Amino acid sequence: MCPPFGRVCPVREQVGLRTLLDTVEQAMNPVHSRNIVLGVRHKTAMERLLKLLPKSGVETAYLIQGIEGTEDLPLHKNSSIRKVTP
Repeated sequence: MCPPFGRVCPVREQVGLRTLLDTVEQAMNPVHSRNIVLGVRHKTAMERLLKLLPKSGVETAYLIQGIEGTEDLPLHKNSSIRKVTP
């Protein structure tokens, strides 16, 4: 969807750390979706997205953080789900 981000993907993989680009990539919304569901790994990413998503034109977003820093939503354990609206 975004060729410039695709070109930096090999560099991101070599660095091996999540960067600000990971958060920006999720908040970009290149297809202008009004509603989205995003998995986040860390609370800091969730906090950033809570601020960025309303500015990206999204009407409703659900941010999901599984336990122990995963994006997976287990059925047998507690998880965090945040609803984001303008």
